[in-house]
Amino acid sequence: EWSVPEGSFDSFTVQYKDAQGQPQVVPVDGGSRTVTVPGLSPSRRYKFNLYGVWGRKRLGPISTDAVTAAEEVEEEPPSQPRLGELTASHVSPNSVQLEWSVPEGSFDSFTVQYIDVQGQPQELHLDSGSRTATVSGLLPSHPYKFNLYGVWGQTRLGPISTDTIT
Repeated sequence: EWSVPEGSFDSFTVQYKDAQGQPQVVPVDGGSRTVTVPGLSPSRRYKFNLYGVWGRKRLGPISTDAVTAAEEVEEEPPSQPRLGELTASHVSPNSVQLEWSVPEGSFDSFTVQYIDVQGQPQELHLDSGSRTATVSGLLPSHPYKFNLYGVWGQTRLGPISTDTIT
């Protein structure tokens, strides 16, 4: 933005060096008092020279330095993780090994829940890197249902479930 205290110009030119150091010229019509210079790099200092063109004469320059704003980086909230499948592998008379997948994201921890032979709910707490858990102390030839929850922040996701007989 600039002012012309007296008289008028046929046109103006703004000159500056781009991010690669190459001189650039932006032509501006004589009635304008502002110009937006496109294609600048973020967080960079530029020196702009404004010349007034009157007939065959180029008057000036008047100069200003400016620093472009930093590039805006959109902070994406982490996407909610997703539980895959839960399977019972390595089933023995007294234990079951559970395996599960996490196809998207990551959880802070996991919880396995099941009902023991006395009808009491049981829980196993597992860390975020776990993808298997062994549940022992089971009764032979007994049906069990296992529920797996993923804990993500304050949210419990799931369950994914599997049924098996020891």
